[in-house]
Amino acid sequence: MGPLTQQVLDREATDWHRFKNRRQISSYLGLCPSQNSSGQRQHSGSVTKCGNPRLRWVLVEMAWRLVRFQPDYWRVRKWKNRWLDIRLTPGRRKQALVALARGFGVDWWRIQTGQTTLDKLGLIQGD
Repeated sequence: MGPLTQQVLDREATDWHRFKNRRQISSYLGLCPSQNSSGQRQHSGSVTKCGNPRLRWVLVEMAWRLVRFQPDYWRVRKWKNRWLDIRLTPGRRKQALVALARGFGVDWWRIQTGQTTLDKLGLIQGD
């Protein structure tokens, strides 16, 4: 991750310790799915986009860089086969990328709050 990206993430979130769980951070990022539920029926829709637009943009851009430069990151390995599927439409590829961005946002929160390290996630520290 570049120093500018890290600076934008940290300045926009201000204090990572204010979030209690991954759901709160996903909601703040605006990368959690919308819900439409009634009785027994539950439907998850597209991302809500109710969070911080600058953070959302930075995380999606970061997801593109993770795919290209961090092949050992566990979330990239998880989604890699799906991206390589030739039957996958461009829209579905973007959905997978947004899922990676959301996951990285949660992982970045875990790193910043001391719950995990870059090494445990398979990320390589760049200069």
